[in-house]
Amino acid sequence: RASSPAHPLLAFRLLLLMLSPASPLPPPDHLSFPFALSAAAAVSPSPGTQLHALLVKNGLFPSDHYVATALLQLHAARPDDARRVFDELPRREAIHYDLVIGAYARAGMAAEGLGVFRAMFMDGVAPDAVVLTTAITACAQAGALECGEWVHRYVERSAPELLGDAFVGSALVSMYAKCGCLEQAVRVFDGMPERNDYVWGTMVGAFAVHGRAEEAVSCLDRMAREDGVRPDGVAVLGALSACAHAGKVDDGLRLLREMSRRYGVAPGHEHYACTVDMLCRVDRLEDAVALIETMPMAPLASVWGCGAGGGGRRRARQARRRPRRGRVRAALQHLPRRQPEGRRAEGQEADR
Repeated sequence: RASSPAHPLLAFRLLLLMLSPASPLPPPDHLSFPFALSAAAAVSPSPGTQLHALLVKNGLFPSDHYVATALLQLHAARPDDARRVFDELPRREAIHYDLVIGAYARAGMAAEGLGVFRAMFMDGVAPDAVVLTTAITACAQAGALECGEWVHRYVERSAPELLGDAFVGSALVSMYAKCGCLEQAVRVFDGMPERNDYVWGTMVGAFAVHGRAEEAVSCLDRMAREDGVRPDGVAVLGALSACAHAGKVDDGLRLLREMSRRYGVAPGHEHYACTVDMLCRVDRLEDAVALIETMPMAPLASVWGCGAGGGGRRRARQARRRPRRGRVRAALQHLPRRQPEGRRAEGQEADR
């Protein structure tokens, strides 16, 4: 427990005590150092750099697998540092590639991550489901359709059983959808032998990205009918988002009203926020206010933010002119004036 984020300083004190020649404790080894590295990752990179030097001094890096893995996890937020650690490893395993690819992807450097993925094959290391999922996700972030298709063909040829893996299959569905190939995403989805709630939620999200509201809502009913899976809050939110982007306001309102009865999912703040945004997109500001007032819980900032941001600057001015009731009036008057990026330049030009 000393190495958890709540006790990082205690972890370092124990480590220093273990390093002392006069200490009754055993010296740190390949089992204790990874815990210290985990503690370092929870606070700042500086202690991690010092620990890195200690690892080299004690002969535990780069030879020990557990220490190397923990060090890569320490540098997960700094992909270039992770790559330097990776390049020093005499023997690399699938988890090491996965950590570096993921570090690049999270930093918005998907192309560099895919370069590490390609190097994996040159090194003769076969990717597992975890690495494939990370690589496919990087392809989606980079919009690298050709690379994503290559990974798909590799899975079909070398590890076809992984096409039924929930994470690999969902990553492929998401990648094709984000790269504009919705039909291919549907083919991957339809070809999966087993589909859980995570897979179905990904397909709903794919339809939402393309504004296909009818298909997204239809998935909620198909889940139970075809696979015996009940939609969760994430899947319903994806369908609501699809309705919002497609302008299917009546369908979205119906879904919000019926989601508890039909799917056993009680509307949460995120569902109300999405619906408020949907109403503001089509200038139904009074309906948005009425919806906020009828919420069974006190609305969070995310709901109020959609009320101000969904309609742009002009609607925010209109909102302040119209009469308000109680807390709704006070809250809307203090909301920030946000607007969609696409209209910001237009609004600035009009203000001139």
